[in-house]
Amino acid sequence: MNRKAWLPVVAAVIAICVVGVFLYCAQSSDSMTERVRDEVMQYVRSKHPETAQFMKDLSWSGGRVAPPGLVGAETYEYMAKGWIVTIKYPVVPNPECSVTVDYSVSRLPGYVGIPYCVIWKGTCQSGIITETGYVFAQ
Repeated sequence: MNRKAWLPVVAAVIAICVVGVFLYCAQSSDSMTERVRDEVMQYVRSKHPETAQFMKDLSWSGGRVAPPGLVGAETYEYMAKGWIVTIKYPVVPNPECSVTVDYSVSRLPGYVGIPYCVIWKGTCQSGIITETGYVFAQ
């Protein structure tokens, strides 16, 4: 086979590899941020037991926020039953994630009662969670 015949084959292989790497990285980011979200929520629940009453049967939605804002940085946002978890991190190996957990009972449809609010801030890197701020208000 001559060189001209190989060119489309090589181009197709390169394109498939690039798309595969992109999809793998996107999937890895989603699973990493979901793991961070779940670990941070468990941390908040264990360190601040007054929040447990608001963490029953959470079904999360959300994901990557577009546009990401800064080049070389990612932002993910997840929502469930009055909770919003925002995760930001630089695109580097083993990043330190900045995490904000924000709960407001007023986000629940038709809620009437005491207006509880939780705001937690911290970081997560390699499974190590550091709390930098916490507010529980009613």
